[in-house]
Amino acid sequence: MAKEEYDGKKPNRLAKSGYKTKYPHNQAFLSKAGHEIHVDNTPGSERIRVAHKSGSYVEINPDGAKVEYTVGHSQSYHKGGHTETFDHNKDSGVRGHQRDNVHGGKNSTSKGDSDSVAGGHINVIVVGNAKIAVAGDGYMGVKGNMNMNIKGNMSMKVAGSTSMETKGTHSIKAAKIALN
Repeated sequence: MAKEEYDGKKPNRLAKSGYKTKYPHNQAFLSKAGHEIHVDNTPGSERIRVAHKSGSYVEINPDGAKVEYTVGHSQSYHKGGHTETFDHNKDSGVRGHQRDNVHGGKNSTSKGDSDSVAGGHINVIVVGNAKIAVAGDGYMGVKGNMNMNIKGNMSMKVAGSTSMETKGTHSIKAAKIALN
């Protein structure tokens, strides 16, 4: 995986600080190394902030929103399980690569629409069997060439009509043709 360099800019999507401190409501501790701990009791602007001298910080704003900003690498390890529940939207942005490794089964369910878009190639490799079931209409559009290689048998059942239009050459090669 290629390593992406950090450009030094905070992302635009990072929530603004709840900092509206008024003296004497803020209790702050500043270490010799430059680390900070703030407990702000300013009425209507209560917040907690723990900041590392590197610029990484965690802040809990007056509305209970939690902001985490990490300058370096961040890692989380859960020896047991981990559950996340969101009552509203979840938005994830990755400027570099993303890799998901699942050693057990994986299930993805969407009660609404689901889209997958790739600006490059998509490879789907199934070691076992594959099944695609569509309850409504289906469509596949290919702008370039399409090849289908089947090493076993192929069966196609159509309950309605079938039509095929070929603007170029149409050829069929079979060892034996059976008409039923």
